[in-house]
Amino acid sequence: MRFRYKATNKKPTTLKICCSDPRFRIAFCQFVRDELMLRQGEFVPINVAGGPASLAHQKTKKADFNFVFNQIIFFLKHFGSIEKIILISHEDCGFYRTIKNHQDEEDKEKKDLPRAKNILNLLLPHIAVEAYYASFADARQEEIIFEKVG
Repeated sequence: MRFRYKATNKKPTTLKICCSDPRFRIAFCQFVRDELMLRQGEFVPINVAGGPASLAHQKTKKADFNFVFNQIIFFLKHFGSIEKIILISHEDCGFYRTIKNHQDEEDKEKKDLPRAKNILNLLLPHIAVEAYYASFADARQEEIIFEKVG
C-alpha cells in the first residue's frame, strides 16, 4: 500500500521555535497561520521542550542551548531563504522545572523572551527575530491569548 501527498516548492522565509507542550500546539499553529499569515512550506518549525527557553539559558542549559542553536544554524544553511526567526513561549512551561532558581519565578517564560531574542540578535545579526508569549485566557484553560514581547 502506498500513499501520495503533494510536495511544496516554496522556499521558507521563517523559522518558528516553540515548545512542544500539547496544550498549546493547536493554538500555536492557528496563531502562525491566522495572525502571522504563514502557510505550510513558508516556515520551518522547531518544536522542542521549552521552545526558546534554552536560548535564554545558554550557560545553565548548555546542551539544550547547543541543540536548539545547532538546529537554527542547520536550517539557515540548508535554506538560504530564511530571513526571520519567530520565538513563541508560553505560561506554565514544564521545561522551567529543570532550570535552577527559575521554578517559582513569576512570568519567567515571558521574561526570558527578550533575553532569547537579544542572544539571537547578537549571534545572528542578519536575521530578524520576533517573540510572542502565549497564556491561558481563562481558569479552565480553554482559550489562549498571544502577545508580542519586546
